[in-house]
Amino acid sequence: MLFSLAFPRPGWAVLAHVALVPMTLLAAWSARGKRVLWTSLLVAIFMWLYLLRWLWPVTGGGNIGLAVLMASYTPAYLLVWRCIHKRFQLPAVLTVPLVYVTFEFIRGTFVAGGFGWFGLGHSQAPWHPDHGASKLIQVASIGGEWAISFVVAMSSGVIVDLIMARTGKQHAPSNTNVKRVAFSVGVWLIVFGGAMWYGQQRIQDPFVIEGVDEFAGDTFLADGGMGVAIAVVQTNVPQSNKIRRNAEQLVKDFNRVMELTLAVAQSDPKPSIILLPETVTPWPIDAFSVAEEYGKEYTGPLNSKTVHEALMELAQATGCYLVLGSGRRAIVGEGKVKRWNAVFVYEPTGQRREQSYSKMHRVPFGEYIPWVEDVPWLKSLFFKYFSPYGEDNDYTLQAGEDRTVFEFNVPLVKAVPDGSPDQFTGPDGQAAGTHRNLRV
Repeated sequence: MLFSLAFPRPGWAVLAHVALVPMTLLAAWSARGKRVLWTSLLVAIFMWLYLLRWLWPVTGGGNIGLAVLMASYTPAYLLVWRCIHKRFQLPAVLTVPLVYVTFEFIRGTFVAGGFGWFGLGHSQAPWHPDHGASKLIQVASIGGEWAISFVVAMSSGVIVDLIMARTGKQHAPSNTNVKRVAFSVGVWLIVFGGAMWYGQQRIQDPFVIEGVDEFAGDTFLADGGMGVAIAVVQTNVPQSNKIRRNAEQLVKDFNRVMELTLAVAQSDPKPSIILLPETVTPWPIDAFSVAEEYGKEYTGPLNSKTVHEALMELAQATGCYLVLGSGRRAIVGEGKVKRWNAVFVYEPTGQRREQSYSKMHRVPFGEYIPWVEDVPWLKSLFFKYFSPYGEDNDYTLQAGEDRTVFEFNVPLVKAVPDGSPDQFTGPDGQAAGTHRNLRV
């Protein structure tokens, strides 16, 4: 419950600092470890079913499968931590973050391709327009998201040490004392305080541009300094429109994106690059799909060709680079068409670059089916019984193979000091998307 509430909504980030305390204490005090493990697994399954609720319209069975997989890391953490605690009796301020973040790293990197959503450190990112820059998350520049999760988990660890010392139960796995508590509190204060201090310095100190004679001595993204003006457009398309596609609504959604893009291009300072959402186009815009439409009799409101042409005109009208997500198709092997989730760039001149990026890290069950991907008959059974699309509609995507670096020739402009929430709103004054989408 504490873990779920730490994410939007309501997004009470402080709860993440105590989220590991109850179950860790149960693991430490329980005489029957198996009961704690099974109980924690069941509770974690319900938690992940809630956190992954957006998967229900895509695949109910996949949601359950992914929830069970994600939930299994909770008893795994408790089992390993309990063994270490009983064997070595080390301070929880060290063992809790060490064990938990190790499993968080494994969860987000290896099994089933990795699913790194809802990491403990993710809860600390600002998500509301009124939120300022977070000091704590600046440690990501040192150790990535894992460093943030480690610091947050240390808060739970020091609380566990304090409670165990306070209760003094005879059946506790370890006997704490004043020196032990002083050590735990001292370590936590040094690390947490150091992280906050480091974050403050990162936010305040400008980044000096080096190696570019033209801008030597200028500062980057500081008050009065120089920076690249980038605008972000994020719509809020109902999941129902993605599942039960309606041509009229698709046109309406795409036109809304066009309107927001034209509006944000008028910002001051004028953006050089405009970022549009993932899979923002109702049809793929890769060269293969667009070419396929030429020579066909046009019967629908939109297709790959007309969407591509609309984006060319939009790039010219804004005079900005458009970076957007769309589907990509290609003939692979024996004439079979495969699909990717890709990123494309349109030049200010309206030309689409041949260069594109295909998403390498796919969402398990949402974009591919783990373990049965290469077993056609098992994959067919999954779609038949667990997908609303049916066995004849394979929604899965291929994984990209290579990273892509997009280069842009853009000017540096004076950075906007103390950016206001208005920078996140659309022309109607409302935030263009859910507050969760404002996380960066």
